[in-house]
Amino acid sequence: SKVIKRVASERECREFEEPLIWGAKESVYKAAGQAGLDWRREIEVQGPRQAFCTRGRKRYALESFKMDQDQVVLALRKPLRIVVTGPESSGKSLLAARLARHFSTLWTTEVAREYLTEHGPDYGPKDLLLMAQLQAKQSQELAESSLDLVFDDTDLLTYRIWFLEKYGRPSPEIEAMPLEGDLYLLCTPDLAWAADPLREYPREADRQRHFELHKEYLEKDAKPYALVSGQGSARKMNALRIIEAFGILP
Repeated sequence: SKVIKRVASERECREFEEPLIWGAKESVYKAAGQAGLDWRREIEVQGPRQAFCTRGRKRYALESFKMDQDQVVLALRKPLRIVVTGPESSGKSLLAARLARHFSTLWTTEVAREYLTEHGPDYGPKDLLLMAQLQAKQSQELAESSLDLVFDDTDLLTYRIWFLEKYGRPSPEIEAMPLEGDLYLLCTPDLAWAADPLREYPREADRQRHFELHKEYLEKDAKPYALVSGQGSARKMNALRIIEAFGILP
């Protein structure tokens, strides 16, 4: 969790003005070009005389503006996020859990399944938007941890395609929410479809169409992705080879 600490006195403020702070400031801006760091979201300027405190790796630096107000600039390197995605019944949840356990880390769960289990299988556009927001919130909370690597069991990409397929049009609100995975493991529809009260697309043609939509969205958003196929343990081994080849092992 994040806590804003207001600097209580001039003495505390001067502590930030030591010469070494300029080296810290330089490292902050250099960090903006490092993998896993998003300038727009992770370089944050807090108001006059504020320090931004957070768990995990962090750097502080002082910035001077025209009004000569002291402000703290924070660069936070978040965990690398690998999203396991794909059409219905393609082994996403099992694969995400197995990979997270392999790397001794955490993963987000599929919010939609939890939501529909609690509220019933009937839903509307407002429900889909809410589920997407809850999924994004869960992912963001995990991304603010001190872990080096985390996994997402689906993300907003699933909700973009779900809304489009269900209502024949994209959701402006969901489309506006960014895809934030560092690597997407796109599961191919090569597994037998398993009946489930919450699944809606048993036809192979539908699942193949959804698979192609995943690729289209990922390419449109210029997100790095790789296809994961295989039966049983081979699926996990193929995913591990992809992660190793991607060069993001902690």
